[in-house]
Amino acid sequence: MVDTADVIRTRRIWASNLRLLKAETESPLAQASYRLLRASSSAWKSSVVSHTSLWNLLFSNPGDSYPWQAHVRVNWSDGIFEFQLIRKAGVLVTADRCREPNSVAVLGAFLHQLTAEVPA
Repeated sequence: MVDTADVIRTRRIWASNLRLLKAETESPLAQASYRLLRASSSAWKSSVVSHTSLWNLLFSNPGDSYPWQAHVRVNWSDGIFEFQLIRKAGVLVTADRCREPNSVAVLGAFLHQLTAEVPA
């Protein structure tokens, strides 16, 4: 069952992170992250929490507290996104890389795996 408070909180976090990244107009990293977060927000802003910084994107499941049971880390460098699904003990489950045109689809695949990590 979805907790309405978690959904509202998650959407507010996404909006705040989008504003943070959009404001960093001099940072190619922040702008690439902004474009990916913006393009993914309609599909995921109610389902996963974005823990965004100016250096990378992190996603966890709503209601999960740090250290997260699982999370997705996204890094960007020289036009390449790197995606990692990591479990609580720091175990790398899977990773992939792609250029920006494929980044929304790859992030979606990783977030699907993340949300599948939620215990029933």
